Amino acid sequence: MLIGVSSYVFSFDSVPAIIAVTREPFLVYAASIFAIVGLRSLYFLLAVAAKYLCHLEKAVAFVLVFVAFKLAVSGVEHISGIEFVDITSQQSMWIVLSTLVVGVVTSVIFPEKGAAG
Repeated sequence: MLIGVSSYVFSFDSVPAIIAVTREPFLVYAASIFAIVGLRSLYFLLAVAAKYLCHLEKAVAFVLVFVAFKLAVSGVEHISGIEFVDITSQQSMWIVLSTLVVGVVTSVIFPEKGAAG
């Protein structure tokens, strides 16, 4: 029951991250629906993967910092009316995907010393 409720909470929580990537309403709604449907299975997958992908946590932290930066810049641009940095949706997706791939590959090449035994 708790995992089911948390799926809905986290799907609404992920809306700012989705908006940081794109402002297309269809994609925001679709991503929210997929978050509701797939979050439970993704949670269990990540719980197992976290044991083996030791550097993935750092990659996800970087992605969150990037999304926060993009949201902050967007807010400042909206308030001031001055455009500082223009990061397109495609650039955002490539940054997120490449960061996650680097985290996975780094974990495979350089596993944690305790996990290798």
